[in-house]
Amino acid sequence: MKLPRALLLSVVLTLLVTLVLSYFLGLHALALFLFLPLGFFFGKRSPRGHDSLDHRKHPGNEPIEPR
Repeated sequence: MKLPRALLLSVVLTLLVTLVLSYFLGLHALALFLFLPLGFFFGKRSPRGHDSLDHRKHPGNEPIEPR
């Protein structure tokens, strides 16, 4: 399984920040940053090529024509 470069980079940066903050702040920061990447794996994925921000293309959003 080939991971996207952005996901791999975000996981590596999260682990680095975790190590630094756990060194200075203790186990509370460690617990916080270990659960942070779970959103990447369990988040809702939209279908490929689907733009969730473009709601104008939705089938129910046609303009109302005057009578």
